[in-house]
Amino acid sequence: MSNLAISNDGIFALEIMSQTLPPLKPFNDICQALVRFLIHLRLKFVAILVPIFLWGAFISEEPLHASFWSGFILFHLCLYGGINALNSYYDRDEGPIGGLKQPPKVDGSLFYLAWGIQILGFVFAFALPIGFRLIYLTAMGMSLAYSHPAIRLKGSPIGSVLIVAIGQGWLTYWAGWIANRGDALSIFAGRGTLGGLAITIITVGFYPLTQIYQTEGDCTKGDLTLAVWLGVRKSFQFALVCVALAGVCMFLLFWFYFRPLEAIVLSGYFIGLWRFIYKWGHNYHPTDQMGNYHIVMRLSLANSGSFTVYLALHFLHVL
Repeated sequence: MSNLAISNDGIFALEIMSQTLPPLKPFNDICQALVRFLIHLRLKFVAILVPIFLWGAFISEEPLHASFWSGFILFHLCLYGGINALNSYYDRDEGPIGGLKQPPKVDGSLFYLAWGIQILGFVFAFALPIGFRLIYLTAMGMSLAYSHPAIRLKGSPIGSVLIVAIGQGWLTYWAGWIANRGDALSIFAGRGTLGGLAITIITVGFYPLTQIYQTEGDCTKGDLTLAVWLGVRKSFQFALVCVALAGVCMFLLFWFYFRPLEAIVLSGYFIGLWRFIYKWGHNYHPTDQMGNYHIVMRLSLANSGSFTVYLALHFLHVL
């Protein structure tokens, strides 16, 4: 038998890897790890993001193809679910977060499962256009930059807004367009750009509202999130400005590219949304963490559900 020699550099590298990667759990714990992993996918929060992808398909003005549904599942289950789980692994929240009132405890298995489902989705994405795969890969990288302690753009108000605007807003919308239409560059026409601008603004506007109930925990971790940076009062003002701007973009989009009557109806919807956020901000109780969590979740689910139903009626040619 030959002798194997390992250099000092090799030993050092192995030590670094063992310190960086979380340990694998014993096999008999795999079922519990899988249950916790499924919870950490935060599918309720993923459901809130569904209209952004649907919006891209709708604005593309193409009937829904099989490729759209493939992209829809990969983006929301594998990508968004994996991103949520990885974010939970790095954050280790104990209080309520988006889609979870009481997050389960985190261990090393979550790290591997979160990466595994994202990579699996990327492999299946090779059945879709290259533009979709590039967006998928870019979103994976942006989510890592958002959560990983070495970069952690979540703790930067400007960095986190850019991640949400580009990754959660524009790129998700663009992925829906590509999954349904096939080509990527046609989005940079009038309605494509205006539709993307509208959905990106409303996504960014809701972002600080999803953080205001957890500012205490973020401060404890040293994260200067957008909500912490702005404070409660300015977070609501920021949201109100974004809702108003998104409403204007929606009005112009439907007035010039679809039906003026729908432009008027959507304007009424955005006025109602603006009034609800304004009243919530006026009656906001900073000490009622769970109450504020339930309000923002109900608001987000109601807004997402309404928009999803509206788009579904269009796809079914009811509207």
